[in-house]
Amino acid sequence: MIHFYPKIGGWYHGMKQTNLWLVVFLWLASFVFWRFQGGFVSGFLFYTVTVVSVYEGLVWLVGGYGVSVETIIEDRKWTRGDTLRVQLKLRRRFPMPFLWIKVEQELPRRLQAVCSPEMMFRLPWFQRTLTFAYELSPLPRGQFVLGEVRVTTGDLFGLLHRQIRLHVREELVVYPRYQLLRGWAAGAGEHQAVRTPVPHRNLRQQESTLVAGIRDWQPGDRLNQIHWKQSARTTGLKSKLPERQGKGPVLIFLDLYRHSYSEASLHLLERGIELALSLAYAAVSSGQSVGLVAEGRHRVRLTPKADQRQLQQICRYLAVEEAVGEMNLPSLIRQQLPQRTGGQQMVIISPRLDKALVELVRQGVQVQRATSIQVFWLTESETERAQEAACAQLLRLGVPVYRVAEDRLQNLFLQHPAKEGGHVGS
Repeated sequence: MIHFYPKIGGWYHGMKQTNLWLVVFLWLASFVFWRFQGGFVSGFLFYTVTVVSVYEGLVWLVGGYGVSVETIIEDRKWTRGDTLRVQLKLRRRFPMPFLWIKVEQELPRRLQAVCSPEMMFRLPWFQRTLTFAYELSPLPRGQFVLGEVRVTTGDLFGLLHRQIRLHVREELVVYPRYQLLRGWAAGAGEHQAVRTPVPHRNLRQQESTLVAGIRDWQPGDRLNQIHWKQSARTTGLKSKLPERQGKGPVLIFLDLYRHSYSEASLHLLERGIELALSLAYAAVSSGQSVGLVAEGRHRVRLTPKADQRQLQQICRYLAVEEAVGEMNLPSLIRQQLPQRTGGQQMVIISPRLDKALVELVRQGVQVQRATSIQVFWLTESETERAQEAACAQLLRLGVPVYRVAEDRLQNLFLQHPAKEGGHVGS
């Protein structure tokens, strides 16, 4: 978990003032008029303009000096879809009453689209400390920096305003969500004795009497899976973690190639990242080891392990990855195939199915680099004919292909995988 601590903004590094010279010009003009014209009216006008000019000068000075800002964010782990409330606490050294203050914070483009400000314009009166707030909802996944704060002050006549920029930097990491997958079997599509997909409906063998460990109870756990003795010793229900029963490690290949996603299909990337994390969570929950291979913003090569620390590491990588990779998915898999040993289970997540991927999967099946291969196709309702043809070729190789056409993944595996000549399971 990444902790966020509030940071105090320092003195301004830039400022902008408007109509200051206009105020100076008006005072000089009234002074010249008074000296040359004389009389009560010109004198009254001069002293009136002088009072207003002193007020404008105080507004200009108070708006630029003795101001600091603190950004306050709740210290917790944020996930995609959450609502984040950001507070900006502004402190003034000189509590001048007759002016207005407006506060804005520079945000990345993706956060600007989900920002809802609350009362960013205020008449402070004699208050030294003012609190401004805005909400970010729903939060997008990624790593963001909340940038500098712009503080604008102005007078009540509308003659002058001044803007300063305060150094404030707050880093925010929003993790992807995961969903509980029902009915997924990592060993579906084994190639040892069959040439067609063999769907398994259970995530793990529920009837196993061999217990590898204990975990918290989850919705969907059967009654005979509850560890009653351990549950009695703790405050909540505990479930048995069954032995892996010979299942090999799961290796997830996530396509982050920049040309696999267009600007209009970036939501498929979010769907694929959420699917990868959900599959990793399901594998670790069933006692299997899981690894991740991807090439996006970072070069990710996580060897399979079966612990919560591995799951957290996968989550951290998926939180910051983007589709900016220079290596396409077939090249990525080809690079890893010589290092793979028999018994590993390959999971491929990609929005693109082409001849290169089909040929690579055929090689993996022939040389038995993996006991099973599953393909998850990130797609919309309408697909290209070439990708449909590639899907059919994968099915003829006995590789199950799951069409992931919606963001809800819970029911993805309640149907059988695709069959040759039919529709892809979704």
